[in-house]
Amino acid sequence: EWALTSALEIACLTNLPLRVFLHKLGYLGITTIPWALLVYALCVTRREKWLTRRNLGLLGLIPAVTLLLAWSNEAHGLIWRQYTLRIDSTGVWPQVERGGWSWVSIAYLYGMVATASWMLSRLLTRSQRVSRRRGVLSLVMFILPAVASLLQVFFLIATGNVPRNA
Repeated sequence: EWALTSALEIACLTNLPLRVFLHKLGYLGITTIPWALLVYALCVTRREKWLTRRNLGLLGLIPAVTLLLAWSNEAHGLIWRQYTLRIDSTGVWPQVERGGWSWVSIAYLYGMVATASWMLSRLLTRSQRVSRRRGVLSLVMFILPAVASLLQVFFLIATGNVPRNA
């Protein structure tokens, strides 16, 4: 879902309203994937006792708030303050000035992915060979998208696309 909406956002080129809609739609994946990965890691590492309704709700609170803020962003600008397009000889590039809550959400969601990765890596060091292969695949499944996304965040920071008061 996240990859598909990102690809469609890129394909829409200069249709700014459609790009913003797809950007918002992408937040469904952005907010639920880290939560689901952590739940998966809890199951694989046999920590199902942590999966109570209360804990699942608490873990999902910030992702749910982020999703609601993304869909109502025009009213407050907490996820992004400005979403514009820069058109030059190399193509059409989105210019997104992130809002303060965006950075809170990024830190929390990466924390969930890091926790799930840590849990899986511990499983790898303590399990038998058959479980180890499953653990390696699971860890790769976590790490590759997280590294790609982290590179995007570092690029935003390096290019100065960070809110001035964040």
